[in-house]
Formats: sequence, C-alpha cells, structure tokens
Amino acid sequence: MVNMAAIAFLMRGYVGKLFEAGTGIPIQKEKMRDKILDLFDYWEKGTHGEKLDVRFGTEDEERLIETLKDLFKLEDVKSLNDARWKIREWVKKRGFPIYVFKFAENINENMKNAIDTIFNIIQSTDSELTYEKIKEYLKTIENVRYELFILIDRENPKDLFIKWLKSIESIEGVKISSEEIEGVIEYIKRNMQEEVASWIEDKVREKVKDWDREKLRKKLESLHQGDEETSHGKIYPLSISKEEIKNIKQRIESCSEEELKAILTKLIDEYPNIIETIEKYLERA
Repeated sequence: MVNMAAIAFLMRGYVGKLFEAGTGIPIQKEKMRDKILDLFDYWEKGTHGEKLDVRFGTEDEERLIETLKDLFKLEDVKSLNDARWKIREWVKKRGFPIYVFKFAENINENMKNAIDTIFNIIQSTDSELTYEKIKEYLKTIENVRYELFILIDRENPKDLFIKWLKSIESIEGVKISSEEIEGVIEYIKRNMQEEVASWIEDKVREKVKDWDREKLRKKLESLHQGDEETSHGKIYPLSISKEEIKNIKQRIESCSEEELKAILTKLIDEYPNIIETIEKYLERA
C-alpha cells in the first residue's frame, strides 16, 4: 500500500497530461488509479502489460482539438481521436468528400493546404499523430482558421462537388450534361469502395472516367442494335450530336497506338459486323 501511495503521489502531476495509446483519451484521476493498479499487477504477475501503453499529450494537441471542434461545430469531444471520428460523421452526413471545399470561389493555396491537412488528420490513426505532425497540422489550420470557418459554414458540399465534376471536362475530356449530373453522382456513390470521408480526388476522377466509358459502351450497343433493326427493313434515326462526335474524335487523337489497338480489337470482339468496314480501310492503308 505504501508503494502504491508513493507511485500515486508521483503520477499525480501527470493527470490529464498522459493519453491512452490508440484511443487518444486523456488519463484523468479514475483512469490513473486503474493504471497504477495495472502497473502493480504487471510487476507482480506479468499481466495487463498492454494496458500500460500511454503517450504524452501536448498543448498543441489540445489547441488542435479545440480548433477542429470550432470549425465543424462538434460536441462531446474528449480527445483528438473523438474529433477525427466526429468529422468523419460530419462528412458522411453531407454525402460529399471534404476535398470539394478546395473548389470554392476565391480560395487560396493556404486554405487548400489546410483542407488537405484536415483530410490527413481524419485518415490517420492515433499512433501516427506524432508531436511533430500535430504541431505542423495546427500551424497550417490556424493560419486560415477564420477563413476556413466561414468557408465550411457557408458552402454547400454538393454544389462544390458538381462544380468539381464540371472541371473534369477540361482535364479529361469527359462530357457531363446537366441532366446527367445526378446519374454520375449515383454511379460514384455506388461504385466507390471507401466511405465518403476517405474519398481521394484521383480515385473519384477515375470513377467518373469509368462512367464515361460505360456511357460510350451503351451508345455503341445502341448503334449495334440499330444496325440489326435496319437490316430487317426498319430505320431509326441516330441521336448523336456533332459536339459528341467532335469530343470522341479528340479523345481518340489523345490515345496512344497501343490503346487504339486494344480498343479496336475489343470493338471487333463485341461488334463483328464492323469487320467489313475495317477491312475496307485496311486495304486503303
């Protein structure tokens, strides 16, 4: 009992300054008492050693927790780990990834870096959040804390996501009409394996390109069906605009020789009736 009292006296100064490893929950009086009991069990019996894993908290960590609570209006947050999961819930409820805030009007590089930092925080585990990273993350976010608060409070994530979808057209040549927007969003949500809080911009962009390829495939199938109906004496007008034809020609020009060969081979496999046309142009080559 004397030994326990001595250790308890020594550890009194660390109440609220030590954190549970893994959960990031601060160790208060009752938890510190349990830790001391576990410590003596470990010394005497070699048990409960895993319960002794702790880490020091810092003033920067406490400030980072408060900053995140203010930005996302979080309640009942006791640790950085709590803040991470509550931000993930916040993103999930809104249904769109946090990176879309980078597409708001009049946003600067410092704000974009802060948004990327918040994404890194919610993807990290407690053990990955070292003192150095916490200090770096806090500095990045606090530099634009006021602007971020206004941005997150004012902007609609869905509107920003649609704006991002529209921006893909100039980068990837993917054409998305206003009528197709909801279909694209539904396709992405159905085909992304990760939950929305973990969506990475590049991976979502790939899903948009997959949607575009599937749309093209369906049009080719429709053309094939139209050819079959025409051969039976029925003629149906095609609904492909000049803009769409121009767009697909531009995409073909950007393909490599290997990609074009693969596409052509796949077309022959799926639509054998085009062989005669291909042979005609091969003879002219």
